[in-house]
Amino acid sequence: MAGWLHPVGLRIRKYVYLCPVPKNLRAMRYVAVVLLTCWGPLLAQSGRAAYQEAEQYRKNKQYDLALQKYDEAIRLEPTKAIYHVRKGDVLVQVKRNQEAIQAYQKALELNPGLSAVYVRIAKVYLKDKNYPAAVDVLNQAYAKETDVSKRLTYKLLVVRLLNAQGRSQEAMSEVQALKAQIPQAAEDPRVLYAEGETQLALNNPQGAIAVFQRAYDKTRDLPIAQSAKYTYGLALAYYKAGNTAEYERYAKQLENHPYGRRLKAAVAKSGAVYNLRIAQAYLKVGALDEALEYVNEAAKTKDRLNMVYRMQGIIYFKKGRAAEAAQSFLQAAANESDEKKRSLLYSQALKLQYNAGDYAGVVNTADRILEKSPNDVNTLLLKSQALYLLGRHGEAIATLDRVIPLLGTDAAKVSQAYFLMGLSARKAGQTDKAREAFGKITYPVFKAAAKVELDKLAAR
Repeated sequence: MAGWLHPVGLRIRKYVYLCPVPKNLRAMRYVAVVLLTCWGPLLAQSGRAAYQEAEQYRKNKQYDLALQKYDEAIRLEPTKAIYHVRKGDVLVQVKRNQEAIQAYQKALELNPGLSAVYVRIAKVYLKDKNYPAAVDVLNQAYAKETDVSKRLTYKLLVVRLLNAQGRSQEAMSEVQALKAQIPQAAEDPRVLYAEGETQLALNNPQGAIAVFQRAYDKTRDLPIAQSAKYTYGLALAYYKAGNTAEYERYAKQLENHPYGRRLKAAVAKSGAVYNLRIAQAYLKVGALDEALEYVNEAAKTKDRLNMVYRMQGIIYFKKGRAAEAAQSFLQAAANESDEKKRSLLYSQALKLQYNAGDYAGVVNTADRILEKSPNDVNTLLLKSQALYLLGRHGEAIATLDRVIPLLGTDAAKVSQAYFLMGLSARKAGQTDKAREAFGKITYPVFKAAAKVELDKLAAR
């Protein structure tokens, strides 16, 4: 009889026989065994039936009904891993992600060999932007899987996720480990492509060119649908390396192909303008750290450096880092071709240097401005103040002699210049020059202080 019994019936029959039963009820026990043995297949069939109903509801996007039926199937056949997998799929659809993960994990408890379920869990973590957890799960899938192609797929997803998180050094370590564990993967175009992407993420376009070239050489004779990805990678690497001729040569091969459009988009994103636009948005709302991050990304492109360093200077200034802001404006000026804009950038740097106490820097920047605008009054005044503070009193006097005739009838500025000249002359030991300067001051704010200085000189 055991030969035709369903496994569920056998388990039930065994349980019933093991139960102690009085002699007068043994006949009833026999009847119970027969009935349960027959019902075993029906119970299993009802589990499958519920599952099939659930599948139909799922396909029709009737997710609440599908969940009810999956739960019914699981209640009848709790050890069927596929029931838990499908339940997890529906839970994902209704955005009950934590419950979906629990369903998938139950399926893995029942059948640890279901490596595809790890990928499902990873996708849920990605929806929740829990990238470290996704990486961990994919690594588990890699360890469980025996099929080489699937193992490569899992590990390459790990590499991509690490790059997306800015963990490119770890991504490169994963690539190297993969090549060591699966030697035949070393020259697999998919692996070479992942390595190329990682080299680009590490800002090493030459290293990327080397591996993309190998991938391109292995796929160049394939149909464009299969080879375009590798041509795209090589073209982008040449662009980031600044080799315009080679970039255009490979980009031409992708004309009128989706990867050609993708290449243009990637080039646009690789340029400074894209990153500066994002930085500007953060800057406008006061998110200075995020703004600076994108400005620094823009700087890596070596493109539009006048704009890049100007925005960097603005951010540093808003963060209260005047000295760094001044250096950024100087770099912006050095990369600016428009004479008026360059002069304005130098003027901004000059004021920041003065406020930061970088008086030697003030003198150097002032001299750059004065080369083009020798009669720039504000620059001459700021330079004279910096020279005085540096103890270079003779040079301060010479600069003031140069600027005072340019001040015209502005009593406040004239008096300020003469007061600074008087102090410089006194400290330089030029007493007569000091008296003369203090004596020419007419503006009230400086006149009282000038009298104090004259009294000091008279007392000597």
